[in-house]
Amino acid sequence: MLRAATALALVLLLVPRARATIVEAYDLARLKESAARVALVRAGTPTVRQDARGRRITDVPLEVEEAIVGAPDAFVLTVFGGQQDGVGMVTAGEPVLREGRRYVVFARAWQDDGVERFRPVGMSQGVLEIRGAGGRATVLPGGAGLTLVPSPDDPLRAAEPALRAAEDLDGFLVRLRALP
Repeated sequence: MLRAATALALVLLLVPRARATIVEAYDLARLKESAARVALVRAGTPTVRQDARGRRITDVPLEVEEAIVGAPDAFVLTVFGGQQDGVGMVTAGEPVLREGRRYVVFARAWQDDGVERFRPVGMSQGVLEIRGAGGRATVLPGGAGLTLVPSPDDPLRAAEPALRAAEDLDGFLVRLRALP
């Protein structure tokens, strides 16, 4: 019996941990239609808190540079995970927004402890980082930490993200605005 338990413990130690969350892929049109807010934003200083269920949650204030869907005022994006008082929680597929960086964010309304907040649509699919490249701003694909599938009924086939490669920000925004 001791040998079997030791063997099982060794196997469990050698099995790699999952580093991705399997979710349904969103194309750009679905990201936009699923969002209450779509905006070009700059991230403020994130704060980490513990919710009523004991989860570490990070609230990131977003300064809106351009509203595409929804109100033009600033809002807070809530993501699962974060570190507080030496205790951390990571949720594979949740976006990590860095203070001062720019993003295109697709956010849906979400109730948390009786307070209306916003969550990214499709986890990290709904947060596209903007970076400068060659003097021009580009939008990077989202979906970090996710395994994208076409539908929950077809979880064994891979699907493409909304943005497959970096794209010029101005061209991306024109394309995004043209979607219904």
